Amino acid sequence: MEDWDSNLFTNLNDTDNDYTLPETTEEDKELVSESVFDVVDTILSCFVITSIGLFGTVGNILNIIILVHHGLRDSTNAVLMSLSVSDLLYVSLTAARRAGCIVSYFNPVAGQIFHAFQAVYLLTVTRLFSHISCALIVFISMRRLTAVYFPLKARILCSLRTSFVYLALLPSLWIVLTIPFFPVYSFSWKTDPLLNITVGQARISEYGLSHWEALSTLDLFRGYLKGPIHMLVILTCSVCIAVKLRAASKMRKEMTSKKSRGISDVRVEKMLLFVCLVYLGAGLPLLGPSIFYVIRPDLIQVNGNVTNLFLLLEIMYDLLTVTKSSANFLIYVTISTKFYKTYAMLFKPKCIKSKSELECKL
Repeated sequence: MEDWDSNLFTNLNDTDNDYTLPETTEEDKELVSESVFDVVDTILSCFVITSIGLFGTVGNILNIIILVHHGLRDSTNAVLMSLSVSDLLYVSLTAARRAGCIVSYFNPVAGQIFHAFQAVYLLTVTRLFSHISCALIVFISMRRLTAVYFPLKARILCSLRTSFVYLALLPSLWIVLTIPFFPVYSFSWKTDPLLNITVGQARISEYGLSHWEALSTLDLFRGYLKGPIHMLVILTCSVCIAVKLRAASKMRKEMTSKKSRGISDVRVEKMLLFVCLVYLGAGLPLLGPSIFYVIRPDLIQVNGNVTNLFLLLEIMYDLLTVTKSSANFLIYVTISTKFYKTYAMLFKPKCIKSKSELECKL
């Protein structure tokens, strides 16, 4: 199953190895016409993804501020901090990449240059932070499964020191797996004979062409790791945790005040379970295009150029992953009482009613 969202291996049969949008012809048999794609791209990229990305940027910044206020002496806070930082970088970069359509609306030439620039310098690093966030969700699901079913072993496996070791290893692993893909594209300038102006272009580099087979194999491995393997682990852990939480909810009425700590623990597990479920909700639909790519590759790439269908699937990938990475703040502030109280203390206006006026102080 190929990592279809990487968008790194396209247009190899093109004479100049340019990264260009496909031209719709009857030969290409496009399932998505150019006019339909332009409308969908404008709505989703210019408005929806950019808006969600801006919200996610603000939300993850708030997450980081609140978690820093709580302190990183708790292993759960340390993990959530790492996830918030990774999500922040991903959503902000994705919003910046997709904002290129706004640039194209006002200046098509500048939009083409920006599109080439982001394909070379932003796309791979953006995907890297998406992979890191996915790995952290897997880590969260496995930590909580251990804490729920093996509480004694969790004191060691989920300790702060052990968590920091894993938080260092997981991003390092994905950085190592991604480094070979950074030089695949190169940015250059080319004179457009029709417009008689110089425009920027993204080209497959000599490195990319000479190491094509090895990069394809590595990309296939990354696709399996990030796709079905991660999904299976998260789904299995989430189901097991949900079963345990359901049993705990039945015992909640029988808990005495001495067991109030158990209620707090259940809320933490519930909050982290929702984080995993949101990831599954955004990630499972993405397995469909990956399978589709294997079954009908002719509809993804035609005559060396990616089709509008492929570009549309990439937009949907960004939409779902940006939504997933932007939703955590809402989950934290809705389910976690401690998180909400800190948010209210730091940011929520406190209105004090006086005789003359209503004064609102931060």
